Amino acid sequence: MAPDTSLSNKIPVVELGQLGLGWNTETSQEEWQRVARQLYEAFTDIGCAYLTNHGVPEDQQKELYEAATGFFKLPQDKKELFKFDINEFTGYISVDTEK
Repeated sequence: MAPDTSLSNKIPVVELGQLGLGWNTETSQEEWQRVARQLYEAFTDIGCAYLTNHGVPEDQQKELYEAATGFFKLPQDKKELFKFDINEFTGYISVDTEK
């Protein structure tokens, strides 16, 4: 069977370039606009994006992944303690509850 190559199965890649951490140069308005446009399209069309050249060290990425994995392994009642707060735009949203 051929792989599904529909748009819904492709995660857009957004290259952050000079917007990533660790750059000491002035970022042009065009660069800001390029990244903003790509992020807008990715989140509008697909709902997520794969960021490259962000500057976050690999050890910190691994630490965050382990923390997130640990959180999502918690029982549902424990995750609900961190329920989404509309005023803060942070928190946990359980499966099938988004509008």
